[in-house]
Amino acid sequence: LSAQTRAITDTGQEVVLNSDGTYAYVNEEEAAAVTIPTNPEEFSKSDSASFLLKSKRIGVGFWLDPKLWSFGAPTDNPDAEYEVTLKGEDLYGV
Repeated sequence: LSAQTRAITDTGQEVVLNSDGTYAYVNEEEAAAVTIPTNPEEFSKSDSASFLLKSKRIGVGFWLDPKLWSFGAPTDNPDAEYEVTLKGEDLYGV
């Protein structure tokens, strides 16, 4: 017999965590009021984006054009996995 666990989400809603990996909101009305915005625009990969930079931490990656972007270990943010910089410009991301 396992007990349920109560938790608070990062948006402040209280949930009950079940032993089978499912969850339920404690206040269903509050949960119904929450909407998650989505972007309906379709995204596509540019033909010049020929390098797939994959995360070693989670199952994601993104394509970049190595002629335009450089990447490597982060210099200013120890929590970041990579730092990407637009060559010759003042634009970067982590």
